[in-house]
Amino acid sequence: MWQNGRRSADYYKFKLLNIDSKLILIDCYLLKFNHNCTILQHTDIVKGKKHYRLNIVYKGSAKFRSKINIFSLFNTVFFFRPDISPHSLFNSNKELRIFSFGFAF
Repeated sequence: MWQNGRRSADYYKFKLLNIDSKLILIDCYLLKFNHNCTILQHTDIVKGKKHYRLNIVYKGSAKFRSKINIFSLFNTVFFFRPDISPHSLFNSNKELRIFSFGFAF
């Protein structure tokens, strides 16, 4: 079931996986963004853990900005630390979809 995103009503998330234990947190979402959606610069802290995220754009394209990318490819694949790297997104496309996989330990 699609739910409103945390930082904006202009995007929606569909949870595919969520594992939350004392040792590790793993989540996986499909994200869809409305036309002209803007996610302002922010960080995503997971208290007491190092947070990593892999985002793969599979429909449309976006202006994704991250201060520090561990890896990026063709403005489509982004692997970064959302807890220590401020990041933002702007979608000017009609439709933008992202597969997002995160883990923290």
